[in-house]
Amino acid sequence: MKKFRKLVSILSAVSIGASMLCVPVADAVESKGSLVILGDSISSGYGLEEGEYNYGEILGEYFDYDTENFAVPGLTTAGLIEKLADDNVKNAVSEADMIVISIGGNDFITTARDVIEDKYGEIVNISDINAVFALFKSDVIKALSTLGALYSVQFPSACDTAIANIEQISSTISELNPDATVVFQNIYDPFQLDEEKYQKYILEDEQYASGYRGIKRAVYYNINALKTYEGSYPISFNVRIRDAVGNAHVADICSAFTADEVRDDDLTKPYGYVSYFTDVFDAYDRDFHPNQKGHLEIAAAILEELGVKESANRKMRAVYNRLSAEEKSSYPELRVNNLRLYAEASSVLKGDYNHDGIVNASDSSDVLAHYADESAGQTIEISKDIFVSSDVNGDDVINASDASKILYYYAELSAGRNPVWD
Repeated sequence: MKKFRKLVSILSAVSIGASMLCVPVADAVESKGSLVILGDSISSGYGLEEGEYNYGEILGEYFDYDTENFAVPGLTTAGLIEKLADDNVKNAVSEADMIVISIGGNDFITTARDVIEDKYGEIVNISDINAVFALFKSDVIKALSTLGALYSVQFPSACDTAIANIEQISSTISELNPDATVVFQNIYDPFQLDEEKYQKYILEDEQYASGYRGIKRAVYYNINALKTYEGSYPISFNVRIRDAVGNAHVADICSAFTADEVRDDDLTKPYGYVSYFTDVFDAYDRDFHPNQKGHLEIAAAILEELGVKESANRKMRAVYNRLSAEEKSSYPELRVNNLRLYAEASSVLKGDYNHDGIVNASDSSDVLAHYADESAGQTIEISKDIFVSSDVNGDDVINASDASKILYYYAELSAGRNPVWD
C-alpha cells in the first residue's frame, strides 16, 4: 500500500510538472582539455541551419574539450600554411590536446574553377553543379575535352602540390605540439550516386530540356571513367595523404560517405551515399557540403579512427535522435552500427538517475526534483552519464516527461512485466 501511495504521489507531481516549460539542462561538466579545428568550409560547418551542430562541436562535447574552430570556407593547403603562422592559431595549436584538420578539397576546386574559367571565359561558382552543367551544355566535345585535361593533367599537379603542403602542415603542427592527438581527414567525392539517385536527379530532372540531359549523362559517365588510381582525385590524394601526415591519424571520410560494398578497381559505376550525407542531389543549388547527417557521420568516423571507448555524450545523441524514422531506416547499413555505438552509449543504467543500479520510483522523484530546481534557475551539476541515462526520451533535456516515463517503466516492472524503453 505504501508503494502504491508513493506512486500516486509522484504521478500527481509529474502531472503538475508536465505543464511547466521545458528548460535545457546546463552543461556543468568541467572541461578536460582543448580541441582545435583547422581547415575549410567542411570543418567550419558551412551550410548548416541554426541550431545544428558541426562535427567539431560534437567532438568537443564528446571528449569534454573546449573547442576553438579556426576553419575558413575556401581555405586551401597553402592558405592553412599561412594561417599556422598567425599567433592566435599557433598558441591554440601549441596548447591543444587534440587537433582535427579538413583540408585539400579546395585545392582541387580552385583548380577546376581556374581551368573552366580559362576554357570558357566565364566566372563560375564551381560548387554550383547546375551552373557548371549549364556551361557545358552547349558543346559536348569541349566539355569532355575540358574534363579530360582536368583529370589527366591539372588535378595530378594540384594533388602533388596539396600533398607537399600537407607534409609541411603536419611538420609545423608537430613542432608546435608534439604531444597532441592530430587527425587529418581525407576527402570525399561529391559525384557519388547510386543508380536510383542518378535516374532521379540527373536523367529525370524536369528543370532541364531533354537535350540537356544528354550532356549530363555524357559528362557524368566520363567523369567517373577518369576516376582511377592513376588519377589524382580523390583516390590518389586519399592514398598519399597517409604518408604525408607522418604519425598523425587519417579519418577515412571518403569511405564513410561511400558506405557501400563497391569494387575499388571499378570506379566507372555510380556509387556511394553523398546524396544522403549532403544535399547535393536533393536541392536545386546542389550544395555538396555535409548536412547535419554528414557532420554526425564525420564525427563518428573520427571517433572510429581514434578507437576511443564509447562514452556518454549529448550532442551526438541529440542529433541522432532528431533524425526522422525514415532517415534512420535509410542510414547506410555499413555505418549505422558504428554511429549507434557512439550516439547511444552510457555506462549508467537507463532511467537510473541516482546511480544505485536499479530503476524505481526514487529515480522518477529525483528527476522531477532536478527539473523543478532547473526551472527555478538553479544549476544542477550531474555527470554526462547520469544526464544521458536520465534523459530517457532523448530530447536533450531532463524534465517531467522523463520522470513520467521512468515511473511508468518502474510500474511495469512492479507488475511483473518486461517493459522496454520506446
